[in-house]
Amino acid sequence: MLKKVGCLFLILFLALSSFASTGESLYKISCYHNSAAINLNQVDDLAFVHLKDSRDLPVMANKATYLFKISFDKPLAAEGQILFIENEHLDTISLYKRVGSSLVLLETKGNAFPQVRNRFGCPDFTLPGGETEYFILTKFKKDVSFPIIVGTPDEMNNWSTRTFFFLGLYYGACSIFLTLNLFLFFYLKDRLFLYYCFFLFFITVSIAYADGLFSFLTNNRWLLNNADVLLHFGLAVTFTFFARRFLNLNQKNIAVISFCLLGVAFVTYLLGLLYHSYSLFLAGEASVIGLLFFFWLLAFREMKGATHSSFFVWGYGVFMFCAVDYFLLRKIGIFTFDMYSGQLKTGSTIELVVIMLAIMYRIRALDQQNQHYRREIEQYIKNIKEYKTQNLKQTNEFFNDVQQKYALSDRELEVLKGITEGLTNTQIAERIFLSVNTVKFHTRNIFDKLEITNRTQALGKLYEDRHG
Repeated sequence: MLKKVGCLFLILFLALSSFASTGESLYKISCYHNSAAINLNQVDDLAFVHLKDSRDLPVMANKATYLFKISFDKPLAAEGQILFIENEHLDTISLYKRVGSSLVLLETKGNAFPQVRNRFGCPDFTLPGGETEYFILTKFKKDVSFPIIVGTPDEMNNWSTRTFFFLGLYYGACSIFLTLNLFLFFYLKDRLFLYYCFFLFFITVSIAYADGLFSFLTNNRWLLNNADVLLHFGLAVTFTFFARRFLNLNQKNIAVISFCLLGVAFVTYLLGLLYHSYSLFLAGEASVIGLLFFFWLLAFREMKGATHSSFFVWGYGVFMFCAVDYFLLRKIGIFTFDMYSGQLKTGSTIELVVIMLAIMYRIRALDQQNQHYRREIEQYIKNIKEYKTQNLKQTNEFFNDVQQKYALSDRELEVLKGITEGLTNTQIAERIFLSVNTVKFHTRNIFDKLEITNRTQALGKLYEDRHG
């Protein structure tokens, strides 16, 4: 059954992924890059290279200055066009137009200018009408990526409305799942749900950062450029705690390996921030992906023997596949699958649904286990009560026989019971509300009737009567 559900989610993911398509473009993009400053007064002398698509860019060559030329077949209409660049790491990006052989600055945006608001999260420009060529000058903080969308103001407004609608659905669903798990944590007192809340938080905020939504939340330039480092490391830490508890992995060697991978990620991320090294940043990303894959393999190994491991394998299989391509492979120039943010959200949604099913299964299993323990405890208590009742009945019958055999009075029988329990004369007196002297008097009478001289002999006499 679980395999069928997993296959259904995989088919759903592939179907949703197939919706991504690129229509015929009304513009062409060319690029020129140089490690030195670019002379913007002699633009005709620059050897621009035509880009068929963004995959033609050298994604690792982020030390150079890049000048992009966007060419239209005919001059733009008076209302112009909106240019949107889907890259959240652009610190400074400038729009130019040609005047003769020189370029004239029109506008500058980016994370270095947080006071300049963007309508769509990532940088966007209004291209004035009447021109056929526009130029974008920038440097890349991390991967060299220049995915753009160009359209009329009405087209871009419609696009942004649809985009933010689906973003609202996705982040709303994440908020519901997070609230539900937080409620389950307080209700069931199981830290698994708390760990998953933190993990889901870091997943959601990481995707929000990739969508460029941080520009609506903060003006801090450092956070706008580097928040993904903090978020991805936080995701790795919370995932480690969640996965170990969810899969019941308490072995010392697993803890050592997982915390070693976390240590590598922390060191490489930290050095990447200190030295502004994109290669070290990628090493940190690879460490985080390696950690995810390590726990996925452990779950796959236990898949036959544990149903919750099967949930883990199917749920995180799709999400990890998307995350590896989106956060790592694309950034080193491998575009075999070329995931985009919509596919990443699809994988994340599948993960949410599968893990929710796993949580429901876990709650059901815990409830069945609790019911089993409750029945066992009730049966145990019942057995104890029956044993006590039976034992009390036998004891009362034995003392009745002793009373008849030795002609003991009711008071003498009460004193004898106290003697068999090891009570002192004072304790016996307090129990049956007599003076100590009266208890001693009854004790002497008991010794005479049983033909004994001390308490030890009394116990021995009663033992012989019961077992002899």
